[in-house]
Amino acid sequence: MAGVSTEELKSRVSIVDIVSNYVSLRKAGRSHTGLCPFHDDKNPSLHVSDEKRMFYCFSCKAGGDVFAFLQRIKGCDFKEALQEVADKAGVSIERFAGSKNSNDEFFTINKAVCDFFRKSLQNGTEESEKALSYLRQRGIDSEIIEQFSIGYAPALGSAVPSLLSKLDLSLRRAKELGLVDSKEGSSDFYCKFRSRVMFSIFSPDSKIIGFGGRIIDENTRAPKYLNSAESPVYRKRRSLYGLNKTRQEIRKQGVAVLVEGYTDFLSVYAGGVKNVAASLGTSLTREQVGIFKGYADDIVILYDGDHAGMDASFSAGEVFMAGGVVPRVARVPEGLDPDGFVKNNGIDALRALIDGALPLTEVLMEDMSSALAEKRVSQSVAAKKLMAIVPILGDSPEVGPYVREVSCRFGFREADLYSLASSAGKPRSQVRDLPAGPSAPEVVPAEMMLLRIALKFPEMAEFLCAEEIMKHIPPGETRDIISSIRASGMAGSEHVSEGSGGLLSRAYFTLEEISFMDESNVRREVEKCLVKLKLDAIGRELKSVRESLRVLETDSHDDTRGGELMKRYRDLLDERKKLTQGDLS
Repeated sequence: MAGVSTEELKSRVSIVDIVSNYVSLRKAGRSHTGLCPFHDDKNPSLHVSDEKRMFYCFSCKAGGDVFAFLQRIKGCDFKEALQEVADKAGVSIERFAGSKNSNDEFFTINKAVCDFFRKSLQNGTEESEKALSYLRQRGIDSEIIEQFSIGYAPALGSAVPSLLSKLDLSLRRAKELGLVDSKEGSSDFYCKFRSRVMFSIFSPDSKIIGFGGRIIDENTRAPKYLNSAESPVYRKRRSLYGLNKTRQEIRKQGVAVLVEGYTDFLSVYAGGVKNVAASLGTSLTREQVGIFKGYADDIVILYDGDHAGMDASFSAGEVFMAGGVVPRVARVPEGLDPDGFVKNNGIDALRALIDGALPLTEVLMEDMSSALAEKRVSQSVAAKKLMAIVPILGDSPEVGPYVREVSCRFGFREADLYSLASSAGKPRSQVRDLPAGPSAPEVVPAEMMLLRIALKFPEMAEFLCAEEIMKHIPPGETRDIISSIRASGMAGSEHVSEGSGGLLSRAYFTLEEISFMDESNVRREVEKCLVKLKLDAIGRELKSVRESLRVLETDSHDDTRGGELMKRYRDLLDERKKLTQGDLS
């Protein structure tokens, strides 16, 4: 690769700084730790090291270098991860041969269309003035409009296709982004967003990944909101509106306020509450919960005050609880949304509402108390609803105090409540699981020890790759990595890849376990590992022979085959005895 190698590029950035964009990290010795975003982490399992230039989760076994982290957290390919790291390092991507980001064209199209929408909002036409009036009525001033790249999609359907053609940008790519479409059998394109206020959706690193459009003509039959389609750069379930502007404040305060939509976010943000993000009006997902957990331990749900809003609050709360977080709920008065609440009561009242938000468990108990007092539910129904969240909480320390409080407040026996909880079944919110990601395979301790030895003593790789030794290392990643170290003569983090990152990172992060080794005793330690691997192999074969004998005894009367198996069984026992007595021959 011409110019700068990926290894040199990694040396120019801090993996801790980059991971900190997605996860709240704390210094712990020579590494940093935080909650792993790749599983439902309740105790910090993620370790990140600038010294090793790696991350590793000791729970789910995810690991690798900075490229592997970005690929996994963003769901992007290597070239996009390379682009982000190069940007951080101040290195031109052109210096990498053939490294053009496959998503660059999408970002270029989104940026061009965003600029067009922004100009269309300020062009003084009747329809743009109507859009500006809509924004002003919601307290969104020119500063916020500029800061969040808010624009307007004019009624003329050919405007965006004409712009893209003029700029020589691909209409086919724009269609993949959900910006334009064409009628069946026609080559003429039209913009899917028309007569709408346009909200630009950014990635955490402030690239435009999509749009949300709000209709301004209330009399039309068109949907009130229209969002970008899923695309190579936009995934709703992994995106949060406004986070690119608010993540640092969320991390600073340790509290994240979740609202539903664009206007709620902008109204709250404009009023001075900066630790806020919006879920793009979609049902909250486990991926979004993982993102929130990376920035704050305290989550406040601030949805609309009507019945639908409270139902949505409970649904979002279930997803948070399934992810190991019991959120608080700020209850907006019925008939208002957060935007309307700010207009009627002011931002100080909203801050007080957020500060006084109660845990979801407490809100549920209050609701059931009211429902029972008003005879809207029976005792049995109330008990079932109160216990329905216990399976979601799982092994959370919140379970015991919650059940005791329900028992005390409502007069139910704890044993009966636990019985109800055990029969509640799996809640619907838990089906929104994180996609299973690659993790390091389990390897036997002797394999892991040999891998650590190869990393600490790369000169031993030649010895380990000798046929007499290599034949005892099962085929797989351990053997491949040792062979790679032998071929390169190096043991640096350049051996980490998306495929081997977890296993290799685990070996790196546990190198201190062989701190006692030096050149004088390392060969002896290798011999011990080989003995253990041989014993493991013998154990597996003994099990196989026993199974064959069992089958032969019930299904066959082949005495010759039986004799052969018994001889092999005795030989294996003799081999095991010699090895355990220290005979390495």
